[in-house]
Amino acid sequence: MLFFLLRKNPKLYNANTLLIKNYSRSFVNSSKNSVQGNLKQIDNFTSREADITYIQEIVKKEAYETYLTSLFSNKGSREAFWAISAFNLELSKSSTNPLRPEIALLKLNWWSNNINDIYKGTYLKSPVARALYESINKYKISKMWFTRNIRARIAYVKGEKFNDIKDVEKYGENTIASTLHAQLETLGVRNINADNGARLIGQATSIAYLIQNILYMASLNKIEIPLDLVQKVKLTIINRSSPKDLENAIYDLSCVGFTRLCGASEIYIPNSPKEAIPSLLFGIPIISWYERLEKSNFNIYDPKLHRRPFTLPFRIWKAFNKKSFI
Repeated sequence: MLFFLLRKNPKLYNANTLLIKNYSRSFVNSSKNSVQGNLKQIDNFTSREADITYIQEIVKKEAYETYLTSLFSNKGSREAFWAISAFNLELSKSSTNPLRPEIALLKLNWWSNNINDIYKGTYLKSPVARALYESINKYKISKMWFTRNIRARIAYVKGEKFNDIKDVEKYGENTIASTLHAQLETLGVRNINADNGARLIGQATSIAYLIQNILYMASLNKIEIPLDLVQKVKLTIINRSSPKDLENAIYDLSCVGFTRLCGASEIYIPNSPKEAIPSLLFGIPIISWYERLEKSNFNIYDPKLHRRPFTLPFRIWKAFNKKSFI
């Protein structure tokens, strides 16, 4: 009956036909846009999951001890832990290649520009940059922790020397400790005791890394040991035939590093908030390495120094519950 009336009135029929066509077209377009929007959300979700998997695997493969300590953080901040650690690994790989300093500077400057872009709301596309962008926006991490890390590594690549052990400690504050400070902010911790603990851990770790790299740098005819210590122990050459001078230098270095960790463990960590401990657990693998170095009588040729102790996960768990490294 309705169709008959519409046919009798052409104007009414044409108007309703046009209305039906427009409604059908809008329904199809809205459905199409909805499908495209859903697909875009799926693509974004898939891309994010791929980025998280990538940075997790990078940290797990190249800094397994850091990965272990990250597992004690709450699930919400764990991805930010990995993003910050992956960023630090990128800088470390760039700055520790003494054979191609010009390439290292290019990479470090690339990251410097990338950090500036992230804080402006954009970033260059890479898994680490995307994950870092998300973490920075979510937890409002201070920019200075990233820029300080980059500047210190650029100065190192340009040939800045360690004149004394304080220079090594300062380098650790600017690089490793900056990473720990950024992680503390993802945990919602802004506490002077936690900050001081992170600073001392950064100093001790920098000394440990320097000792670990002595033989590699010697293979490139380079001595990274602070100049005043080289003069003190009268170190002229690094080889197996004259280990005593080298052992004396390593002893002096390790004493300072171990003392810094003891200070962090006895003074600052017990007085830090419980939420800060996952970041400060970074010191556990370092103090474990210092202890193995002492057992080897400060002989860096000892192969046991390159083996990860099977008790390390338990020790990290124990430190997490006790709030103490010792």
